[in-house]
Amino acid sequence: MVQNNTFIIPDEFRNPLFFNNDLNSFILNFDKEPRELLLESPFAYDMAYNIAQIDKPWLKLDVYIPVIFKLWEEKHELLHALFEKRERQKAKEPMILSIALFLQLLFWANEMRVPSLKKWKDSVITLAHKPININERLEFIIDKPNHYHSFVQLSELFNELKKQYYKIQLLKK
Repeated sequence: MVQNNTFIIPDEFRNPLFFNNDLNSFILNFDKEPRELLLESPFAYDMAYNIAQIDKPWLKLDVYIPVIFKLWEEKHELLHALFEKRERQKAKEPMILSIALFLQLLFWANEMRVPSLKKWKDSVITLAHKPININERLEFIIDKPNHYHSFVQLSELFNELKKQYYKIQLLKK
């Protein structure tokens, strides 16, 4: 639900990793570039899918997927430096954003929106294109977002999904 660009976070997206329990709404500006919106408001497109004037990234893969890959490259560099210095607490926030980017990439690459952050495992099972053992690997990352091994695993998931995505795009042509 949107009122004056204030968006109410739907119950199915109330996962404490991504949204503080005290946070009921936030302001969205869909006039922003996709890069900025993805950084400032993870899952905004997915939560506002029923608003007509809002882009549907899962239907515009050639526009949005490269943006996610570019953002991940930037976050990967930052995270690598933080974990190298053993600054786990500083790595937590960019890791959470990177997990959000990965979840969006995972669903959007399958041409669907992220339906829920509460029941993500059930939704992931139905996806045609996904890395092997995705649920177990993603659960580990979500449970320990500021651990180095979670960063390594997330990096692998991004690489695997990137390969699958470009393979699918080649086959479509």
